[in-house]
Amino acid sequence: MPRLQPALLRRGYSVNRLLPLLLRSCRDLDQARRELRWISDHVHLKAPGKIAFSKDLQEYFHARLHQLCVARSKGKPLQYVLGDQPFGDLEILCEPGVLIPRPETEAYTSHLASLVLQSYKADSATLRVLDLCTGTGCIALLFYHLLSKQLPSLDILGIDISRTAVSLARKNLKHNVSKGFLPATAWQQVRFCVANVFEDIAMESRSSGKDWDILISNPPYVSPVSFDRETARSVRNWEPRHALLPAIMSSSDNETVDDAFYPMLLGCAEKSNAKVVVLEVADMAQAMRVVSIIHKSSNWEDCEIWRDWPAQGQVEHKNLHGMNVSIRGQGHGRVVVAWSKNGRQLLN
Repeated sequence: MPRLQPALLRRGYSVNRLLPLLLRSCRDLDQARRELRWISDHVHLKAPGKIAFSKDLQEYFHARLHQLCVARSKGKPLQYVLGDQPFGDLEILCEPGVLIPRPETEAYTSHLASLVLQSYKADSATLRVLDLCTGTGCIALLFYHLLSKQLPSLDILGIDISRTAVSLARKNLKHNVSKGFLPATAWQQVRFCVANVFEDIAMESRSSGKDWDILISNPPYVSPVSFDRETARSVRNWEPRHALLPAIMSSSDNETVDDAFYPMLLGCAEKSNAKVVVLEVADMAQAMRVVSIIHKSSNWEDCEIWRDWPAQGQVEHKNLHGMNVSIRGQGHGRVVVAWSKNGRQLLN
């Protein structure tokens, strides 16, 4: 990482003495000023109510603001510093040890919900959604928020192998209900469980032997090489490695390590008779490899790739080993969506 120019540090200090601290992570004065404003607002909002005197409150504010700016200067992600991240209309709590929600994940979750709302009728059977590798629970909770306005009968289950993640997902359910961002019915219709998603016994016991309509997953999909060379320093140093890199090795010489989760996720989808499967990927190259895996199975009628912003732009078509693949949206390849014969109706 290149060194900061002294002139930039002086400019920052002339505006606010804390900006040079934030510049170590932001590298840009405008972004540093925005982050200082957000951190300042956060400190004001979280000030303890027991501080009654203005002098004490001022001392607390300056000490706490400096403390958080120092943490940010060391590369700690802003979401961990502030403790939350907007995700659609929700406020998702963020804690070290659990992956921070990304805007691209929000975009495809919202797009999927919009497609389901266009096709699924309010008087239809309960829509059942399985969210594997749920993390903060952001996908499950936003999906419920968007669907529950029109679909009264939902059953959404988020599963993660990390107890830390499931604990935070449950906190996020409670937090967003208490804030009024989610209706109280979420308590009965959204659940989170600790489980290894690839252990059939655990999966079957938690799914109650019923079929799932949609299986969605943001699994670990970063290769060790990409993790070391391409991910941001704050991601490598602060976010959980297990949520980014598959802990399992490839089961085939023809599969790269970063693709190792996808055949097993598709196997879970097939065993639970999921009508639609939605799998987040790292880029277009990985999306194409997942498409190739899907086309080897007779369980799926077809599939397509969504870019970062699937609701924007036009549809293009690519030929992959003789297969015509539709690609929607703008940005990088982000999601592979597959459907069975009965699943097409959910996406029309």
